[in-house]
Amino acid sequence: MTNVFPNPIEQFGDKGGEDAGDVLPDTTLWRYMDLSKFVNMVSTSTLFFCRSDRLGDQFEGTIPLFTREKNEQEKRETLKKLRGEENSPFGFKTFGDRLDELEISKGRGRREKLRRRVFVNSWHANNYESAAMWKLYKSDVGIAIVSSVEKLSKAILLEPNASIDKIRYVDFEDEVELSKQDFNFPFLIKRISFAHEKEIRVIYKPQLNYSDLTDPKDFDLQERIEGFSFRVKLEELVSEIRVDPDSETWSYDTVRAILEKWNLNIPINRSNLGNDPIY
Repeated sequence: MTNVFPNPIEQFGDKGGEDAGDVLPDTTLWRYMDLSKFVNMVSTSTLFFCRSDRLGDQFEGTIPLFTREKNEQEKRETLKKLRGEENSPFGFKTFGDRLDELEISKGRGRREKLRRRVFVNSWHANNYESAAMWKLYKSDVGIAIVSSVEKLSKAILLEPNASIDKIRYVDFEDEVELSKQDFNFPFLIKRISFAHEKEIRVIYKPQLNYSDLTDPKDFDLQERIEGFSFRVKLEELVSEIRVDPDSETWSYDTVRAILEKWNLNIPINRSNLGNDPIY
């Protein structure tokens, strides 16, 4: 089930550099896709935000082991101080420790559920085309739409509970400590093996009450939502469209016909990776 949201009033990006982090407005962005997804994007004038647990990486939305253990140990110490257990009888202390571990376990469960509460729209940051990205994200005819951070932030017109930032690639096996002030950080890190993606993503988190995370009925409903589609003005978002270097001539003509059908005046070019070599 996909929900299509109308454009909210406020523009994402009006809040300035704090929300954009260290992502520069003029950064060139690429979104690689196959022809069927391109047709869906053009015919609906939307960008699709996929539920984070369906992105294909089982580590999506998780944190490195060292970080988790450090955070949980700090939480144990905080809980003990709140109960004043330093001077408690041994039996009560043991019972309190069990309560602490139960709370720790619940925290892990809430983090796992949040993976199904966060939605992502991903882009590749690069000044040039990527041969690797063509191979990864096309099944038949490949399409790349070219944009920028500035165009993306102005075109999407998201709600306040959305943010744009770049992925940090870290070694999950090493000692990594991450900021507790940024609640998005589990969705802004990936294993270093994915560094070739150079990903910049928009993260959308629907406004939820704390009780929503534990309400079985609400959670069952949320589980069936594969993602959200946000309306955009494609002519403002897309600066160019590229057709993959291995495509036949009819592919270029088909893409051009699709744009004409939906009255979109967007430049279209074949990938320059398919140019003939010079001997």
